[in-house]
Amino acid sequence: MKPETFGEWLLIDKLSKRSMTEVYRAVKLGDRSGRSFVVKRVPLGEPAAGAVAESLRRETAVLRSEGLVGCPRYVESSDLGGLPYLVLEYVEGTSLDRLLSVGPLEQDIALGLGRELGLVLAKLHEVGFGHGDISPENVLVDELGEVTLIDFGLAYKLGASRDGPGGKPGYTSAEAALGKPATAADDVMAWGIIVAEALLGRHLFHETDLAEAATRAETLPAELEALPLLARALARDPAARPTARELCDTAETVDRSVLGELVSALHRNPEAPRLVRTAPVSRTVAQLLKPVAIAAPPIDARTLIEQTNNVAPAKPGFNKATIAALSLGLVFALGLGLVIGRRMQVRNAKASITFPMLPARTEVELDGAVLLVPEPGRAIPIEPGKHRVTIQIGRREATDYEFMASPGDHIVVVSVNPAKAGLAESAEKEPERPRGKARKNQ
Repeated sequence: MKPETFGEWLLIDKLSKRSMTEVYRAVKLGDRSGRSFVVKRVPLGEPAAGAVAESLRRETAVLRSEGLVGCPRYVESSDLGGLPYLVLEYVEGTSLDRLLSVGPLEQDIALGLGRELGLVLAKLHEVGFGHGDISPENVLVDELGEVTLIDFGLAYKLGASRDGPGGKPGYTSAEAALGKPATAADDVMAWGIIVAEALLGRHLFHETDLAEAATRAETLPAELEALPLLARALARDPAARPTARELCDTAETVDRSVLGELVSALHRNPEAPRLVRTAPVSRTVAQLLKPVAIAAPPIDARTLIEQTNNVAPAKPGFNKATIAALSLGLVFALGLGLVIGRRMQVRNAKASITFPMLPARTEVELDGAVLLVPEPGRAIPIEPGKHRVTIQIGRREATDYEFMASPGDHIVVVSVNPAKAGLAESAEKEPERPRGKARKNQ
């Protein structure tokens, strides 16, 4: 699409059209940070139907709640020319649906993923809302292995009455498909279906409408019955399902590194094979009411990662050293180093700073100002004197580094393995954050 202006926003890419709502990636006019946002609006030329406007208001109410985790940050909402719109943080990531298209995840990884998603749901339920549309398409995983839940257009107040059947076929609960009052147990059922699909590498229920979900059979595959927490989450009786908080406390701890590696592998090899996760078209009613097994050989996630490491990257991503460090579960730190070499001969006597390839969702501030980091290797001119760099990767705690730059100095921010650099032990003993010190060029 050609970029177009929408109020103070420049719409760059059309991400999707969900129901009657258009979703765009956008930048704010006059904002030099280069940050991307998501603008959701009613399509131009169509009346702002009450249901669509109400959907945007619901999503606004949810995302403005305090204490949420794993959700896009709310930016603003208003209307322009009679069109209601909502602006959110743009989250870089790959949908869980794409990740599962390459095959099942190992049990510890799938349950760890479930724990992360359970934490998001627990916080959401604590502020009094349910999502109402949880499916693999609405779960994003980034290159750090962090999970984000998106699309709250069907969110609801817990305990509220429904106007009719709700949810998505294949992922909704039977009581939601029957139009019963909304409860947190609806989301827990969807959680169970997603985790089951991550384990099986296939759809658990092949349903084309909500009537099928309302009459869903209770029989589960044997491998799921062997996991008590998952089996409880998939119980037909909502009272028998665990709370979202129990999903966090009971499930395995997450191994984010493998999820992050899988996302990176798919970015480097977008043509990676996909499993066909749909059922045959010709089936009887009895077959529709039962879980369907797909006779296709699963592709293990770790195997894809190993194969992809030998594929030339399609676009910049983590290098092998960084991926190895993440896979070992080491803490990712950023150290500030001064390249010792000849002094740069610049007429204006300025210094400069260079950033290498940083992970997705990294925010950088230089002396308190949000910095638009250029392509790796390009130097950013800075004035001689004392400076402070603040770096935040994903939802991790931001880290500050201070340094003194002399005229002609060139500062490089480098990725450091803290264990190999001998920093792990000192970090435990020293409560203060490390401060980078610049040394004179030789």
